[in-house]
Amino acid sequence: MEHKFIQAMWKSKSGLTELVKSHENEGWSVVALGEVFGGDLLVMTKEDQSHEHEIISVLWKDRKKVEELVAEKAAEGWQVCAIGECFGSSIMILKRQR
Repeated sequence: MEHKFIQAMWKSKSGLTELVKSHENEGWSVVALGEVFGGDLLVMTKEDQSHEHEIISVLWKDRKKVEELVAEKAAEGWQVCAIGECFGSSIMILKRQR
């Protein structure tokens, strides 16, 4: 499995969304997002299966609300592939097979 490591160059949630969408069209899928050496790092893998991604802000939600949102999205076929701090707020990246 091939991996791609992308240093944070996005300045907003919409910038991250655009970046992820451009890579998913080439068969890449998000597997992790985290802070390494003081900067955000997005990790993607190239898989045989094609995925679509959704990025959701979760800053204002409490844990129970996040769990409810995850359950709702799971019923639609989404799975959480990353969650963490980004742009000064919390985000969750979901993916599902196309």
